Amino acid sequence: MKIFVICSKGLYDKGLRYTREMEIQGYDVFFPLRDTKQTATTANAVVHSNLRGIKGVDEVHLIWDGSSFGSIFDLGMAYALEKPVKVVYVPSRTWLLHLKNNLGRYLK
Repeated sequence: MKIFVICSKGLYDKGLRYTREMEIQGYDVFFPLRDTKQTATTANAVVHSNLRGIKGVDEVHLIWDGSSFGSIFDLGMAYALEKPVKVVYVPSRTWLLHLKNNLGRYLK
């Protein structure tokens, strides 16, 4: 199974540990903070790289600090592509409740 891990930059260490755990278990993982060139000349290049990554996976896993707008954008692309989303870590119950209320049929 292929997984795309949406992760806030502030939670990079947590996201990288999770990615490595999933890879050890045999999953093919796209971790944008590692696999997308973050120094691309335009934000558009980063967005298109992440879009290609999301299109090519079976599901999306979310590790979000509640403030990363890039993560929100990636989550929106996953939603538009009707990818199932597994919430791995979101510190605020309010945000988690909001995600479940609005993306409920896609959340695992």
